[in-house]
Amino acid sequence: FIAKGRDCSALFPSVVKNVAVTSLEVKRLVYDYLLHYANKEQELALLAVNTFQKELSDKNPEVRALAIRVMSSIKIPAIMAIVLQGIKKTIKDDSILVRQAAVNSLIKCYQMEPENKTVYIELITIALKETSPYVIGNVINAFNNICPERLDLIHVHYRRLCLLLIDVDSWGQLAILELLLRYAKCQFKCPYDQKREKGMNKNVSEDKLSNFFDNDESNDFYINEEIVDNDLRLFLDYCKPILQSRNIAVVLKIVSIYYYLAPRSEFNSIALSLLRFVTRSYEIQYLVLQTILSISNKMPEIYKPYIKSFFINKDSPSYIRELKMKIIINLTDVHNSNLVYNEFHVSLPFTNEIKKKKIPKNNNIIF
Repeated sequence: FIAKGRDCSALFPSVVKNVAVTSLEVKRLVYDYLLHYANKEQELALLAVNTFQKELSDKNPEVRALAIRVMSSIKIPAIMAIVLQGIKKTIKDDSILVRQAAVNSLIKCYQMEPENKTVYIELITIALKETSPYVIGNVINAFNNICPERLDLIHVHYRRLCLLLIDVDSWGQLAILELLLRYAKCQFKCPYDQKREKGMNKNVSEDKLSNFFDNDESNDFYINEEIVDNDLRLFLDYCKPILQSRNIAVVLKIVSIYYYLAPRSEFNSIALSLLRFVTRSYEIQYLVLQTILSISNKMPEIYKPYIKSFFINKDSPSYIRELKMKIIINLTDVHNSNLVYNEFHVSLPFTNEIKKKKIPKNNNIIF
């Protein structure tokens, strides 16, 4: 009935009595009903809290995980202290299922009462000791949501996080990659080429160099192979295997990591891995082409040998055709100008909306 949009709140007193039922299947249905109407019937919902507390000690880990998950989902400020006590208990549970639910519950509590941040950080500090790849992704996700600025907590766990990367699920990998990218920017030497440093303005302050990573638009510095820190090398090496991930968000994050942290020669090979996505779905193509366009604005030589990969298909949506056209313009030089001219001569009649776009006058090819 609820799925059909009918109001079943009148049944709340009768349904809430079944929270202690032994059947796990029925228990899930009762909990779903309880969460649906808890805000509307807060006083009656409080009757189930004692049952939840008892189930945190149940022998079945599924019951314990379900109990802490539902407790933290009931948005009633009066039970927040009880919920936090439950999280403190379950975050050290022997079951990975329960620990995972406890960590996810921290985010819900933070969204309800952010003023208790100190308590949440203490719990995250405990959770960061997690060794299971099934849980660590959730822990880092909670860290990124609650206290992303506390990178000092990551020092002792950095190497373990790198080692666990390959075994974590794709969304957990994304959370860890995001964290380690921020950590590496703050903790490791700025990736600038020492040879180029001599030709730069000597008046550049040390503060500007130390804040290099704060400027996402700059790519004037690259690390020489021989000066890559061992810990940074560990991170880069463990990123390579997951470059084969099916999750495009993970792949794009690794490209970003190599853009900011890796030697130029290594970044080139990573950037070329994006070419395998230019024939995927239009949604994925759009994300990948935007990234390639940004790279080609600064380093067109990477993709010049593969310019044919960006030739325009008349059946593609206009936003894909426009991105490809911009990339081709970036990659055009005296060596491939005839090839590009012939391509535009064929493709432009099918792209009336692109014709209206202004082609830079200072481009190397005359249309």
